[in-house]
Amino acid sequence: PQRLRMFRSRLVAGRLEVQLEPQPPQCPGPLRRALVSLLAPRVAAAWPADTAVEIRVLPQKNPAAAAKDTKELKLAAFARDSSLAWPFGCCLPKPELGKAILRLPNPRLQQPQMSALVRQTMGKPELRDSEVRVAVWVAQYVEPEARGLGIDRLLLSKILDVLHTRGYDYLLLVVASPSPGLRAKLCAHYESQGCVPIPEPNPMGIQRGMLRSVRSALDGAQGAEAAMPLARALQPSSPSGGTLEAA
Repeated sequence: PQRLRMFRSRLVAGRLEVQLEPQPPQCPGPLRRALVSLLAPRVAAAWPADTAVEIRVLPQKNPAAAAKDTKELKLAAFARDSSLAWPFGCCLPKPELGKAILRLPNPRLQQPQMSALVRQTMGKPELRDSEVRVAVWVAQYVEPEARGLGIDRLLLSKILDVLHTRGYDYLLLVVASPSPGLRAKLCAHYESQGCVPIPEPNPMGIQRGMLRSVRSALDGAQGAEAAMPLARALQPSSPSGGTLEAA
């Protein structure tokens, strides 16, 4: 078969010189086929709908970043029991299905306008500045083949849990999308998750922003857990010893 030959040209004293580029050494047939198989781009298949997903807080690679006034926190979604087994007992790390990035400003350095923004948005003029500690949801991404698994909801739930542990009261996010239709869908989705649109204009000049209360999310989760035993106790027993399910 004919092979593509590479040439290298240059101008020397007004003359064009063309030289034949030496060909790189060819790998043996089986090894070359294996390398091509590994390096060739592939279209990833969608994950099954029943894939179990876990959310982890990624460790910081730079320990010195923990001493900054504004810290950055990364969370990632992984599929459970999805390590790829290779020969000789080697395993590849689990692939990331999604990631979220948070910015955690120092509450002592928070701008007074932020407290005014929270009071205006949440309709709580009685809030003190010490009760308004805001973290920023910088970015989120879900792999296309993992969409539909509810990863965005799992990430938000884990984010609220982490913020509560670290002493933050509210989560700020900005819905940035060039498409008005997509932006409207995203806003409706986050509103269904308990986020409140920030009115415009506002003291901070934020556009297309939303706020989420960390405390209300935890209170709602605790209320749901407390109501479950009561709901089970009120369910009538079936003749087979189970419980009757509502239609």
